[in-house]
Amino acid sequence: MAPPNHSERIESLEDQVRSLLAALNARNTQEPFDDSASARQGFRSKEPEAFTGERGHLEPFLAQVDVFLRLNPGHFINDSDQILWFSTLLRGVAHQWFYPHLRAVNPPAWLADYPLFVNQLHIVFRDPDRIATAKWEIKVLSQTTSVAKYLTQFRRLQMTLNWDEDTMAWFFY
Repeated sequence: MAPPNHSERIESLEDQVRSLLAALNARNTQEPFDDSASARQGFRSKEPEAFTGERGHLEPFLAQVDVFLRLNPGHFINDSDQILWFSTLLRGVAHQWFYPHLRAVNPPAWLADYPLFVNQLHIVFRDPDRIATAKWEIKVLSQTTSVAKYLTQFRRLQMTLNWDEDTMAWFFY
């Protein structure tokens, strides 16, 4: 058996160390991940679907709007601009409710304050008895398509009802 050549082994290890240090140095000089609005500037998000004022559709609509606004934080200069953009998504009864306020001689304060505007939408369009509606929906809920769709609807109702596990299990099966 030939004696190990220590100098070659040391030289090989030194080359590996230099290579690893170069890779580490290159990695440290890369730009860090930027999750800011400026980093997402080129990202185009889909606008929310229109809201017609139909009962039970306000919360999902507001969730879509919230996502759009978070992905486009510099899109609007102020609350008034945001509300005007929002009004372009209103159809049917919802538009019929909004438009007279926009044309009013003395417009309401919520036309210039986005949180007040959303609160006004809740007052006008929320389900007045969402618990009773959820109880009725869970009683008539049945699986007509995939288990995943059934489970999604069931979980949505579960979040509203906040019943104990035994009661929910009874309705699930």
